[in-house]
Amino acid sequence: MAVILSTDQASGARGVQHSMVHTRRAAVEQPPLLRPRRRSLTQSAGDSTNTTVRVLHYNDLYARIEAAQAFGKACTGADETAGICFGGMARLVTAARAARGGGGGSSPLPTLTLDAGDVSSGTLWGVVYPGRNITARLQALVGVDAMFEAGLPALTAYLTALNASGIPALGGCNVDAGLEPALAGLIRKWAVKSVGGVQVGILGYVTTDTRSLTATGGLRFAEVVPAMQACVAEFQKEHPGVKLLIALGHAGYEVDQQVAAQVPGLALVVGGHSQTFLYGTTGLERGPPLVAGDASSGQAPQGPYPTLVNGPTGDMVPVVQAGSLSRYLGQIDITVNGAGRLLSATGAPILLGGAGSSHPVERDAAALAAIAEAAAPVRALESQVIGTLPAELSAAPAVMLTGEAPLGNLICDAMMWYMRNTSALAPDACLINGGAARASLPAGNVTMAAVLTALPFSNTLVVKRLRGLAVISALETGLSSTVLGAGGGVPSTGEFPQVGGLRFRWQPAAGPQQRLRSVEVFNASAGAWAPLQPCAWYAVLTNDYLASGGDHYASFGAADALTSNGVAKSLVVQEYIKAAMPALPYSGSVARSARCNATAGVACTAAPPWAASPAAAAAASCPVSLTLLHYNDVHSRLDPQTASASPCSPAEDAAGGCYGGMARIAAFVKSVRQQQQGDAAAAAAALVLNAGDMTLGSLYDVAHNDRRTSAAAQNAVGEDAFVLGSHEFDFGLDALVAYLRLLRAPVLVANLNASARPDLAALVRPYTVVELGNTGVRAGIVGWTDPEGQFTSKVAPVLLTPVLPAVQSAVAALKAEYGPLVNIIIGLSHAGLDQDGAVAAAVGDLDVIVGGKDQVFMYGTGNGTRGPALTVGSDSSGQRATLPYPTLGDSAVVEGKEVPMVQAFYAGRYVGRFTLNFTAAGDATGWAGNPVLMGGNRSASPIPPDPAVRQLILQFAGELTAAAAEVIGVSDVTLSGARPAIRMAEVPLGNAVCDGLRAYLRTYDTTIGSMISASSSSSTSAGGLATDVCLLNSGSFRANINQGTITTGGIYSVLPFGNSIAVVNVTGAQLLASLENSVSATDWTDPPGRFAQVSGVAFSYDPAAPVGARLLSAALRPGSDQSQSQQTPINPCAHYLVLTNDFMSTGGDGYADLAAAPKIDSLKLSLEVAFMDYVRGLQGAPLMSGVYQRILRCENSTVPGCPAARALNATCPAAAPLPSTSPAPSPAPSSSSGGGNGAASPPPSPPPTGGAGAGPASSPPPPPGGSSIQADTGVGGTPPSPSPATASQSPPPPSSGASRPPPAPPGNSAGNSALCGWGLVWLVFRALVSAGVVQLLL
Repeated sequence: MAVILSTDQASGARGVQHSMVHTRRAAVEQPPLLRPRRRSLTQSAGDSTNTTVRVLHYNDLYARIEAAQAFGKACTGADETAGICFGGMARLVTAARAARGGGGGSSPLPTLTLDAGDVSSGTLWGVVYPGRNITARLQALVGVDAMFEAGLPALTAYLTALNASGIPALGGCNVDAGLEPALAGLIRKWAVKSVGGVQVGILGYVTTDTRSLTATGGLRFAEVVPAMQACVAEFQKEHPGVKLLIALGHAGYEVDQQVAAQVPGLALVVGGHSQTFLYGTTGLERGPPLVAGDASSGQAPQGPYPTLVNGPTGDMVPVVQAGSLSRYLGQIDITVNGAGRLLSATGAPILLGGAGSSHPVERDAAALAAIAEAAAPVRALESQVIGTLPAELSAAPAVMLTGEAPLGNLICDAMMWYMRNTSALAPDACLINGGAARASLPAGNVTMAAVLTALPFSNTLVVKRLRGLAVISALETGLSSTVLGAGGGVPSTGEFPQVGGLRFRWQPAAGPQQRLRSVEVFNASAGAWAPLQPCAWYAVLTNDYLASGGDHYASFGAADALTSNGVAKSLVVQEYIKAAMPALPYSGSVARSARCNATAGVACTAAPPWAASPAAAAAASCPVSLTLLHYNDVHSRLDPQTASASPCSPAEDAAGGCYGGMARIAAFVKSVRQQQQGDAAAAAAALVLNAGDMTLGSLYDVAHNDRRTSAAAQNAVGEDAFVLGSHEFDFGLDALVAYLRLLRAPVLVANLNASARPDLAALVRPYTVVELGNTGVRAGIVGWTDPEGQFTSKVAPVLLTPVLPAVQSAVAALKAEYGPLVNIIIGLSHAGLDQDGAVAAAVGDLDVIVGGKDQVFMYGTGNGTRGPALTVGSDSSGQRATLPYPTLGDSAVVEGKEVPMVQAFYAGRYVGRFTLNFTAAGDATGWAGNPVLMGGNRSASPIPPDPAVRQLILQFAGELTAAAAEVIGVSDVTLSGARPAIRMAEVPLGNAVCDGLRAYLRTYDTTIGSMISASSSSSTSAGGLATDVCLLNSGSFRANINQGTITTGGIYSVLPFGNSIAVVNVTGAQLLASLENSVSATDWTDPPGRFAQVSGVAFSYDPAAPVGARLLSAALRPGSDQSQSQQTPINPCAHYLVLTNDFMSTGGDGYADLAAAPKIDSLKLSLEVAFMDYVRGLQGAPLMSGVYQRILRCENSTVPGCPAARALNATCPAAAPLPSTSPAPSPAPSSSSGGGNGAASPPPSPPPTGGAGAGPASSPPPPPGGSSIQADTGVGGTPPSPSPATASQSPPPPSSGASRPPPAPPGNSAGNSALCGWGLVWLVFRALVSAGVVQLLL
């Protein structure tokens, strides 16, 4: 066993933060969304010299010699019987012994057991045994192979005892004990252990924070990473034959990852100090259930186990920790080759649970005997009287959670007293949560045991640097329970503030977040109270739970820590009571917190000084600089992409020719945040906003429609808010709920009515309020999405309502809830610039809108301005901008106000970086910024990917690689799915898929051979089905079939929605109406996906003709595509079998006539699987396709083949009866059966008159020639390489006012009153949509 030096003091320890107990909040039952599994890494094949070593590890025991309840409270015998105890050295001994028994075979694995520090202090065991002799004895029973405790005399005794047990104490790589001779020979840089015949080097390091956390005497501490680099080099020189090196550290998870990334030669990093719980393959899975059968009781991890970090030589280095308090024993098996290179790593933490847990572990009898033998002085100390109290100090919720409590006063006074007597940093005030105390202190004699019972959570002291505004936010958070304003009820959560050095007045009758009426701070040097200054800085003492944002104290979580003292709060209170003997003056309230008009002599003003008037609010606020980092329409492009947004090979990425990917985004975000954190004096903050449509565009979502890969990447980036795009609904609501449960960022959609799905409603909100870093300023974020998603994805039965009224309502609610101190409001939109412009005009409180959906490239001044060079040195390779960054919208309600609107193209190629400067009143005074290219090293903006995030994504890619790489065919040419071409013209890709599916059905083994088309051209082979026509909406095609080999992964990318084949029996009139619907939007700048790719039919159309009269001619083409003489006119009264997808067959994309036709419901064929089977059936013959004049775009009479005039008979004189062989109508597929622009969704019921969703949409599609906004590419399509030709495809920007968006079409929410021309057409169209007659796909 090896132990690592650590930081805790004899009188205290770091604590553990758990909101489940501190907030008194009941656990929410959630089903397990991810199957927990052991994470594994394989880097290369091994050979006969490979060796596997098992490493067991634990950290931050904090003198938990005996078992404790889930969150630190000492266990009684009754608790053990009830099975609710965890950990303790006796369970640790049992688990370690069992783990050393091998990996499941007959031969046990060679095993190392490592202790990563902070063993001794934290309970009375550490007080009774400062020399840690009992700890050393139990560590020997555990079998530790290879620590640093505070209080130098006690530390010397402890390390001496460890050495006597054969356990080396490490940490010397960055600790110099030269000035402490007694320790000089006890703290080692490294130890060498022989494990299974393999020599293992274990090298130790300690956090440099030790200098400020404990008494270190003459010990000197060097920075960890350079010290470890030198230490490893020295070790390798001294021990050249030892190839397997493990770092054992006590410096925290972040430092551990830095060591793994920057110190060469390491195979594993085992850490402690930050008490980080790692679990699962992604860090999303909950740990083993603490209560058997209750998956939600498992602890939420802070990262995957192991966390894989890209080392300096390119190999992955696993990093592990095991939580704290001996609740878990980490176990990782590593395999190395003869040179010590890590080949694989797999493992998981083991829960050391009681009988009621999912993993019970018996307590070792020998360890229990040793503990019992040593327990007598501990029990005596527990009963020792340390002071007296004149009255009981109640911890009852009715006392601690509703107002000032004498027990709260005592705790804060004790914390302030301790810091002022032991630290140069004297805090100005103390604030703790009322839920921190769980039992009363009795009147009369007070024992140590009574204090430990009252304060069971092992929390420690932290001092944070807060602005006055942040103090106000913290107090409002503590007073926010709605129960407090409801007739004097008692909250069920523990956030009520107990304070010291502060006094405040509050009004329960006011709304949450607006209850404070005054706050004063006690000036100790002047001996007087003074009003709190909103923009002044204060040192506020709290516990580590609130310091991390617990109980919703976001202002504490965002603030900078001035010191993080390792002493436990309970021990501080014990020392304070001893020092205050013989009596303590805590018998009642001293007016630290007082209810207005309810406390004697307390009268309050109607509003606090900082909100008495707009001028007062402005004076009370503080200027701030806010940087928005934003991206949109990533569409599952989690990996790097080429310039054409197709997947990048590892070789291309290594050569620097790739762009985007979430690992680059994570690295860029991290660098910006680090820059701001490095300047503590700057009033600056950064928010990361995702403007929607993360979904659909790669195999990740097809394989896991809960989008676990996207969720893991989004969490790793650290998003502050996420708005749902239309495609988020594509896999149905069950899959969406599963996805959102994995996300840590708030999900915002103000115009979502999810009352029909309470599980979804619980995960989505209209707005959120965030702290802007350490500035003390708060900002509101309101989200909205395109209501047309109701008709283009699987949204029902929930509703997407018009944007503008929903945003107006959300902004009003935000202002009503938070009052005048939240005066920066950000819009987060996935509705497109037309609707965003209308919102900017009508909602005067919005300061900026971060958007998506259009996928427009904004940069510089627009007008074709080139962005960063995709290839360095070639300015012409930069993408041309369509619009300026930002594009400005004029407010119609605030004179002279301009609202900047920004987007960042799509596919993660850019991250927008937009900085705004705000006055104290929240008015934007200026802005600057541009999208930043997430480029490879050949670009003008190289962004190295974050190695941990890259590896996180790669582990999912590994699951898909084998299936996606299967070669099923070959194509001699590239079949493009790029838009807009595929959405307005015949393309070879559409022909190939439609032809292939019809050919496949002709040979498909089915039992419906008797059902044939009424068309004379139909025939059915044995067991197969011959269809007359194929119609597939172009929106269902999302990628190219590239020249060369065709793989399963390639087909999934082309057809990613999981749609099923549907065959419908239509009349000729219905077929012609469907073709008319297909061409109804082909004049748009960026047409929607309803345009049909076809087989078995040929038609021509005029895009300039009125909607409803564009189809010029249509005929069946049953024979060769080369011979138009075989075309057969479509008989409007005849019946035809049409092959389509389940989305269109239920009315999607406006195909109401297909929805009205009888369906064959027994095929159950996946569209993409059927096409893959067809390609396989070619048996190596190339997939052939071309353009066969199936579709003619007749923009003028000179186009060959176009008719001189419209020649159609589209009506049948009488309703045509179905042939007797036709099937009965079948139910439409359920909303969970298909996918998104191409997703099956039955038409929604029309909303009630005047109800939600009634009236015209907030923004119609652009009319002919009416929009200058055009994405360079479509979602899932192949965007053209940036070039002058590409830029010319977009219409020119407006001739004046280049920074303005194009005008909204008549009839939209901008308020045009003249309903004529296009506006009238649009209202009629929307009425049809509302009636369920028409569906629209964008």
